Amino acid sequence: PEEPLNVAAYWKTIDQLGESTKNIKWLVKHLIPADSMGMIFGASGTFKSFLALDLCLSVANGKAWTGRKTDFGAVGYMAAEGGAGIYKRIVAWQNGIPPPNRFHVCTVPLLLSAKDEVAALRASIIALPEIPKLIVIDTLSQTFAGDENSSSDIASYLRMINSEIREPFGATVLVIHHSGHSASERPRGSSAITANVDFLLGCFRSNPEALNARLEVTKQKDGDKVKGLYFDLERRIIGKDEENEEISSLVAVYHDAVASIRESNDAGNKYEVLIMKLLTEAQGANHPG
Repeated sequence: PEEPLNVAAYWKTIDQLGESTKNIKWLVKHLIPADSMGMIFGASGTFKSFLALDLCLSVANGKAWTGRKTDFGAVGYMAAEGGAGIYKRIVAWQNGIPPPNRFHVCTVPLLLSAKDEVAALRASIIALPEIPKLIVIDTLSQTFAGDENSSSDIASYLRMINSEIREPFGATVLVIHHSGHSASERPRGSSAITANVDFLLGCFRSNPEALNARLEVTKQKDGDKVKGLYFDLERRIIGKDEENEEISSLVAVYHDAVASIRESNDAGNKYEVLIMKLLTEAQGANHPG
């Protein structure tokens, strides 16, 4: 005889729906959901890769990010644009503390729009000593062979990553991408990007002369949008080369103490700029390194 249909597997009551909503898990509390697909985008020079790395290292080190609790665990970072520079950034971020052994970097160039290469990535993740809770793909353009303006190409690429990488491991996948040429407030390419991700983080830099960036949540499926997360980029010396010249890297540092000033006027008048400078210097003195 035919087995009875399990209706509960398909349908929820309002009470059951409410319970599942309460049980939303977060990679970064009330900011980045666990087991989700998202993107951080921005124009060139907005430090989006530095902010993404700050997130990764916070998770891998069990530290808060933007003042919010993170889900401590392993991280996988696909450095498709080359891994030479990322080592210096990691060492600078750790600031003398040994990097965590649960942070893994992939420098193999893979096209994640190709089934066999996605399968190879999936197999390599399974072989890791610990399944990552966060997987970063840096960048979309380096791992995608289709047309960014084609809704079907983009949807197929994101769907493949979603079904073959995110879903099997219950990981959060974060894709790094560029913003549009004429519309910096959204990712470059088809609107299918926005439709096929759970959250979008926009990275902006209002003053090209200043080493700071603003992060905004432009889409959030499971929570409230958050605006005005501000970061300064600090230069840290990590050693010297064979000619005794300093080796350094920039590190993204979240500064909530000056966020309200920046939020009131992003460009800032000369007095606000002076106040912000003094506050930032004071924070540096109180929190060296």
